[in-house]
Amino acid sequence: MLLAGGRPPGSAFEPGARRSVLPVAQRRLDGGRMLLSRHLEQAACLVPRERVRVVAAEDQAAALEPALRDWPAGTLLTEPVARGSLPAMLLAWLDLAFAEPEGRVLVIPADRRIGDPRTHEVSLRRLLRLADESQRIALLGARAAVPEPGRLWVMPSATSPGGLAGVRTFERPASESRAENLLSAGGLLYSGCFATSTRVLHRAACQAVPHLVAAFLGLEEPCRRQPSALDPDRRRELFNRLAPGHLAEQVLARSLGLLGVVPQAECGWQDLGRRQVALDARWGGAGAAEARHDPHPARVLAG
Repeated sequence: MLLAGGRPPGSAFEPGARRSVLPVAQRRLDGGRMLLSRHLEQAACLVPRERVRVVAAEDQAAALEPALRDWPAGTLLTEPVARGSLPAMLLAWLDLAFAEPEGRVLVIPADRRIGDPRTHEVSLRRLLRLADESQRIALLGARAAVPEPGRLWVMPSATSPGGLAGVRTFERPASESRAENLLSAGGLLYSGCFATSTRVLHRAACQAVPHLVAAFLGLEEPCRRQPSALDPDRRRELFNRLAPGHLAEQVLARSLGLLGVVPQAECGWQDLGRRQVALDARWGGAGAAEARHDPHPARVLAG
């Protein structure tokens, strides 16, 4: 499951909520292929191509078509409007639950840049194995080089013999001093990658946001019956009235007993959903500094 763009207004990569800025997954930051294409290539090494799903806002579908041209029909799932990672995940989960009610799910944000894809693939395979063995939601944590306030941190508990640690808390520190404390205590950055089964993901979502799950299933009472498909008109009506939702903070952080975390191997991982990191990746340090002081940052980013 690749979450591939159409962030709600006001995200870190959309200064002043200017919707003209491309989602990161569509960018060609180093003049090469679309970032989404690289994630699709990695996904094809992990699962059969017909089991890959890309979730993006409907108004981004045409822009993503070059990356998806050689992929099976049904790979792209479109949200009528962008409402964040939680509705996107629920839409993909509903689609996958029909095909494989007891299947596995690997969630990968498509706005991450991976310097060493082979090492990252090893981490993802290990994550899938740990999710199977533990019957938990296995998170992939990223080791931070410096304190990063404003980011979502995962605090591990004791590590089990198999390598998956429990999760004590999710926290988004407001100050650099608090981020320093989390880093010193062994905290990991939430990478956005996790693996689990459709059944465990269903359980976590039902516990955390039962009425939202019920709205997606089209049921009168939360989580009582088997899933039923949302027709296009009902899906559009639902998304139009949804508030933006954050998967990590609204579901994962409320399901600590179902979580485990393992640090990923060093692979040159960068979260390009963060504007400063994306600028650094695109222009390098000096160019990024210049762009950050440009009075029209949206124009620079769209160039």
